[in-house]
Amino acid sequence: MKRIMLCVALVFLAGCWRFSTDVSFTTDSRVLRGTWTGTLEKQCENVTSFATFSPDGTRFFTTNAKDLEIFATADGTKQGSFTVQNRTSPIIWSADNSGLVYIRTSTNLGLERVTVNPITGADVTVSPLTGEFSGSLYAYSQDLTRVALVNSSSINGVTRINQYDLLTGNLLKSVALPNITPTYLTLSQDGTKVAYGASLASKTQVFVLDFATEIIIKVFEESVSSLTLRFFGTNQLRLTYTQYGNAVTPTIIKRINLTTLATQDTSIPLYGGYQIRESSDGTRIGYFIGKTLIVKNLETGAIVSQIELETTSNYSPIVLSSNDSGTIWLVSGTRVGCTLRIFDATQQVFTTNDISLTDDDFQTAVFTFVPTFQSSKRYTLTGTVKMGSGPERKIVGAVTVPEYCSLFAGDCEQLVKTAPPPYYTSIYDGVHNVQFEYENGVTFGFYDLLVGKRKDTKKVQLFGERRNNTDGKRYSLQINPVVAP
Repeated sequence: MKRIMLCVALVFLAGCWRFSTDVSFTTDSRVLRGTWTGTLEKQCENVTSFATFSPDGTRFFTTNAKDLEIFATADGTKQGSFTVQNRTSPIIWSADNSGLVYIRTSTNLGLERVTVNPITGADVTVSPLTGEFSGSLYAYSQDLTRVALVNSSSINGVTRINQYDLLTGNLLKSVALPNITPTYLTLSQDGTKVAYGASLASKTQVFVLDFATEIIIKVFEESVSSLTLRFFGTNQLRLTYTQYGNAVTPTIIKRINLTTLATQDTSIPLYGGYQIRESSDGTRIGYFIGKTLIVKNLETGAIVSQIELETTSNYSPIVLSSNDSGTIWLVSGTRVGCTLRIFDATQQVFTTNDISLTDDDFQTAVFTFVPTFQSSKRYTLTGTVKMGSGPERKIVGAVTVPEYCSLFAGDCEQLVKTAPPPYYTSIYDGVHNVQFEYENGVTFGFYDLLVGKRKDTKKVQLFGERRNNTDGKRYSLQINPVVAP
């Protein structure tokens, strides 16, 4: 048994206070000893951040960088998946629910509008688009039949918004916007109006252009940041933004009636502005504050639902999407980015457990450790490691006990002072720093290895991560001690 003593001289008190904590080399559960098992897994935070319901609400799909997966809304059953290649637009459901529609680059580098089978991704219809579409900013109509693009001229300083028909590729309208270059752009759901914003005179101004009449009206001017624009129908524009200098309600959702220019504001409480999603009909919003899901009625301002979702990481969960009326919501599951859950706002319950979004890259990992005490600050170790179906290999290393002392809690672990710990150690208590390599001097490949007690599960775990130079993915190692019965 090694006892570590800390003597602290307090300025306002005479004498010396002594605080101590037993750090038992033979019994402390954090000491790497015996057999530990766990997984090497691909970290998947932010693998997907959006999902889209079918028009009838019975199915939805999610997408990441290249893969699409489709699920049944009733129970989360996975119905199919495929890889989406050369996509240049959002993916939407066809009006009859039967297929998915998007724009892609063809083999001859032209563009084509395609409808594909939602289960297999096989082409159903392919429509080549003639002409060229180019611009610094672009926005699509909800049914993917029109696109608006911003083109700026470096010669005469005039910016134009061009609108194209995505069924034929024809230019429908070109309107000049003198002395302004938009930095925000959104198209109405039917493609008849476009809203755009720009920073002018230290303020953000938002304008709405009616393509039929070519009349432009200014609907907003204020000092804001993080602005997003979205139409609902043809007559309502939604602005979501952060107010400068307002630390109480930093996120505002402003609804603007484009006929009367009447407005209605909804405030999102502090720290609640991340990943706000709205129902397709514009009546409800969903967002997380910490790990609490909140669904709010935009018409009345009333909170419809409020429920907490526990996660297995230190990241806050996110809202992905909802059905048309905002009665069913898709949110990330307990493994943020890897999983999702379905929330029924009417029944006030999560109707599914975690639904896997990706085929996780898991390998079983088995370690054996033999520790050797060196000092109150350090011990060395030898052992073996086996990853998946790979061979068992010998390892050597050392563990140091970091110095995290609390004069108020009255305990302290003596250790070698190091650089500040990485961000993810916030989910561990009593962290010990681990270093080891393969016996022949080859690096183990994981950095910032640590062993500590998780705050959520209260269990000891060996943790590390690495970035794969081949696929660019980040992998985590999570190993737990095998406790004898």
